[in-house]
Amino acid sequence: MSNTLILGGSGLVGSNFSHGTKLSSKDVNLLNYEDTLRCFDYYKPETIIHSASKKVSSQLLQLQKADYFHENMSINLNVFRAANEVGVNKLISLASINAFPYKTGEFFNEDDLFIGEPHITNYADAYNHRMKHILSKAYNDQYDMKSSTIFLSNTYGPSFNHVCNGVVSIVIDKCYKAMEKGEDLILKGDGSDVRDFIYVKDVVKLIEMLMGIRLTDSIIISSGIQSSIKEVVDIVVDKMNFKGEVIWEKWENKELDNISKKYCDNTKLKTFFPKFEFTSLTDGIDTTINWYLDNIEKFK
Repeated sequence: MSNTLILGGSGLVGSNFSHGTKLSSKDVNLLNYEDTLRCFDYYKPETIIHSASKKVSSQLLQLQKADYFHENMSINLNVFRAANEVGVNKLISLASINAFPYKTGEFFNEDDLFIGEPHITNYADAYNHRMKHILSKAYNDQYDMKSSTIFLSNTYGPSFNHVCNGVVSIVIDKCYKAMEKGEDLILKGDGSDVRDFIYVKDVVKLIEMLMGIRLTDSIIISSGIQSSIKEVVDIVVDKMNFKGEVIWEKWENKELDNISKKYCDNTKLKTFFPKFEFTSLTDGIDTTINWYLDNIEKFK
């Protein structure tokens, strides 16, 4: 990976790579094509891992759908065009399983991407990720660029931003602050929603392994293990030695966010790496909590 450029290098996934040149928005303005082209021409990478995006919380995404979609699509268009212009050999784009159709309680795989509409609450995010797949196919077909899209299930781990990086980080942060104040831990919902959580270090290992394969299509990276939000909370509470009560409050807008079960089929991934051992949710959360406590000042 010595000649690999990692866009979004300060984010959850990008920051966890141990090799390659990591760039953030401080290093290059991917919203500007000329700036993007100059950057790629300077580094002349053989491979680009594209994990850059405009980060917002789920609440802000509801208020800024147009801005979010426009900025992320601008980034994607500039990255693909500039990568092709400078002759990048391989472009790997990271996307979210939010792109897939809304099928609560059913498994979905790579072939299901366009069989239906995404959930109404995250359609702007979903179509942004679908367009990465379209760009990958188009640049493969027209320019023979080795371009592929990797769809990630609910990724968690060290170097998170608690606003943007999912339920595990949110629960850890809330639990710590409740302990500091001597209060109960108050959470929305009832904890029954089910997700496929995957530890970020596993994601990075699998991406690095996939880089050795001529992959020109999409693939889902997920653990294949389903866990409820309550299981996550129970692990966090235990590992942080939280002594207060966990109180579940009624989710007032549940009708707008009713994806109760989201299951990923990782059969395709396992055909490549059948013996890969995923980090358990307990071990992954334990490591994430330790990182959080070591970096607690940034969350105050």
